[in-house]
Amino acid sequence: MLTDTELAAIEARANAAAPGEWEASRHARNMHQISDVTGIIADISTWKTGMAGDDKETTANADFIAHARTDVPALVKELRELRAWAATVTHADGCAAEFECDPLCDCHIARKPKC
Repeated sequence: MLTDTELAAIEARANAAAPGEWEASRHARNMHQISDVTGIIADISTWKTGMAGDDKETTANADFIAHARTDVPALVKELRELRAWAATVTHADGCAAEFECDPLCDCHIARKPKC
């Protein structure tokens, strides 16, 4: 599980990157560019021995990087919301809290003592 410090570091890296939505586009053979509305953010290339034509891995890498700009902040937000919700979950009647059962187990979610 990520610590709060690790999550804050991830969020800080995302916040420090160029804002807005990014787009990946093929620039040349085996080269892609990541750009936003203001221009090019990064060039991505793959050079492999014997590689010919389009490199699907480079395309996938470029798409992953471009989408990370909006995906990472969304995931951080979702994780923070889930952690906040999990902190409000109380042990159901009959739950063995002293045994540190999982706060997301069925007994907590459905309020049925199972753990």
